[in-house]
Amino acid sequence: MFENFTYENILSDVLARAPDEIDTREGSIFYDAVSAVTVKIAELYTQLEMLYANVNLSTAEGEALDLKGDERLVKRKEATCAEYEVKYTGTLPDTGSVFYTENGLYFTLMQYDDGVYYLQSNDTGTILNGLENEKVIPVETFMDLNSISLGKLYIPAMDLESDDEYRQRIYDSMTPGENGNKQHYIMWCNSVTGVGYTRILPLKEGANTVVGIIIASDGTAASEELLKKVQDYVDPDLDGDGIGDGLGEGVANLGAHFIAKAPTIEPIDVYINLVTYSSGYTKDTALPLVKETVADYFREAVVSGVSGDSIVLNSSAIASKIQQLGCIENFGPLSFDEDEYRRVFTDDIIPSLRDVILQWKLLKKMYMELLKNY
Repeated sequence: MFENFTYENILSDVLARAPDEIDTREGSIFYDAVSAVTVKIAELYTQLEMLYANVNLSTAEGEALDLKGDERLVKRKEATCAEYEVKYTGTLPDTGSVFYTENGLYFTLMQYDDGVYYLQSNDTGTILNGLENEKVIPVETFMDLNSISLGKLYIPAMDLESDDEYRQRIYDSMTPGENGNKQHYIMWCNSVTGVGYTRILPLKEGANTVVGIIIASDGTAASEELLKKVQDYVDPDLDGDGIGDGLGEGVANLGAHFIAKAPTIEPIDVYINLVTYSSGYTKDTALPLVKETVADYFREAVVSGVSGDSIVLNSSAIASKIQQLGCIENFGPLSFDEDEYRRVFTDDIIPSLRDVILQWKLLKKMYMELLKNY
């Protein structure tokens, strides 16, 4: 909006407006006087440009975006700690005991309300995820503790929510999300720390029931601990029958029975046939790049489809991404589980990449056909 109000443009305009008898050459008294003022005017327009950007949701950043979120009562998700199962032999020490990994990551022994012990990272951020089965060392010596390590990841750590992610949640809050409709339930579930995405299935378990399929912030199925957090926030299950009581003790409406569930993960193999590698690449160097690209596509498909009616995997879309890598020169048909080229997942089913298989299967088949002709 104010991009044309630069120091040079303002100064040129001021000099052009001077009377003819005034010396406006560089170094003149008039030039030096207006030049100093023009610097401050240009700075003012720069600040106005920043102010204009920060008062608009589409362009606000940082603290300014936080203020826009406050207007909608939507808070930015803070960076969080990771929580792991405790695997040990011997006797556990008291809660509050501190342990560390060989890489210098510190964890504290904690206990949930139901008595289950867990190890919580002392720091925050996604660097604390993916440490399953890693041994930890106690800061103090505990004679009755023989060994201890991190088990499965109960609740993944999160980085501070990015501006783009936060901005999207603010936009989502502007869509009709009132009186317990689907969008309202998605907003409620996604506001719980550790939740990444939610699919809502109305009446899935009968009249007046709402099932929320919960995916953790790292794209994995929600753990029991995370599901309990969501359940307690939306509609507590006080009698322990696995269904929210519908008593209005959470944010859900009175009479609506909410059920937080983890998705059913369906492992999918991706087959790529007739592969020839680009110059400088072999199977050992190309395959990791291909796997990473395919895994990214799976995550994108889940994110884009989980809040809608279905998650769709298209082999042609994956092939396009692989072609852009540059490590594979040519390849033949790409399929899921050998003979499927498009997969659609609905309800509580979420696809997960199991493996990428590079093979010469079709070429071998053609070779065998040729042999039969001789």
